[in-house]
Amino acid sequence: MFDRPTTLLDPMAQQSHALSVVDVYDLAASIGKEFERIIDSHGPEAVTELMPKVITTLEHLEVLSNRNQKENTEISDLRTTVEKLEQEKSAKAEERARFEKEIEQIEDTWRGETKDLVDAVSALQEENRRLREVVSEQRGETNHYQKQD
Repeated sequence: MFDRPTTLLDPMAQQSHALSVVDVYDLAASIGKEFERIIDSHGPEAVTELMPKVITTLEHLEVLSNRNQKENTEISDLRTTVEKLEQEKSAKAEERARFEKEIEQIEDTWRGETKDLVDAVSALQEENRRLREVVSEQRGETNHYQKQD
């Protein structure tokens, strides 16, 4: 009966497509042509009460469509921000893991060097004790020889 674009009027045909302001204008033009046909065939009285309601509805649809486009832009911007933050978070986690590994290697090296130094100090203390005994024995022998003379 009416020649109307089914893609604009059939919500199932546009499940993933949001109605843009341009789509609303196209729809309004198509409805206007339909009103002209009705007026031509049945007179203006046939649409007198309907036309203001349709115009008001189209104006509301335009406002909602415009808001939807702005919100979609904001959603897109937020998604981009989230992706960027996730990348930064991942990069920081990788950097933290690398630093922790580096610190662990430094601590392992420090522990090894500390153990070597403790071992060296222990060996030197043992050597020092042994040398004191030798010196003490030599003094004792020297004192013993001096007393015999």
